[in-house]
Amino acid sequence: MNTFIEALILFIVAAKRVDSKISLDINVGINDNDVTITHSGFGVDVIGHREIELFNIGNANIRKAVKRHYHWSPSNVYLKSLTPWGDLFRKYNWEQELRVLTVKSARLKTLTKKPVIVLSHDFDNVSNKTIKVNTEISQTVENTISTNWTKSKETTVSQEIEYDMNVMFAKMMGTTGFSYTTSWGESEERSETIAIGTTSGVETELLPGQTATAVLSANKGALEVEVVYLAKLRGNVAVKFKIPYKGHHF
Repeated sequence: MNTFIEALILFIVAAKRVDSKISLDINVGINDNDVTITHSGFGVDVIGHREIELFNIGNANIRKAVKRHYHWSPSNVYLKSLTPWGDLFRKYNWEQELRVLTVKSARLKTLTKKPVIVLSHDFDNVSNKTIKVNTEISQTVENTISTNWTKSKETTVSQEIEYDMNVMFAKMMGTTGFSYTTSWGESEERSETIAIGTTSGVETELLPGQTATAVLSANKGALEVEVVYLAKLRGNVAVKFKIPYKGHHF
């Protein structure tokens, strides 16, 4: 029995997400098709009433399943602590019924990039001598990541599950990136400013009356990634037989 919780994540311009922590890493190369998406981690928690409804594991259904399996009717069944008789899960070291959340898939939906002129600046030599001018040029730009969540069915996911986002974009010299940690299921938008361009050691020789224009250009784009999550169950069912089954009440 399983269900899917689907999350749509939109990255604008530049787009990392384990026991209760899930990581998503996106790396975008210089070429349009050079995109890698990796994920790791999982979230584990004891089931709640939503999982009982979602997986249809109410008391009546569990008792029917136990009867079919053992061909013996149980008087009581329990999925988690606490239970009578000294808490059976602790007494016998049984694992309670757990909800395990993992990333089932992560895929690139859209990727668009286009060259844009960020800034231009003119340098003039108004003297009658040849001069050298510092033509360094830089500008701060803003990267934005927005996350949007859609849920086909609800499960009891703790807000304590951390979700790490790390996006790296390749450029001609090195990479630029954006990382942050947020809570599971929280739709939000994050922005970060970075400086691009040259900051030192750029000189251009200008003859008398000559003009030069420095142009700072970059690629502006949008990246959209869809992540599908899988919720499944793991654990034990504690069973109490009023009439002993093969000599056992539990």
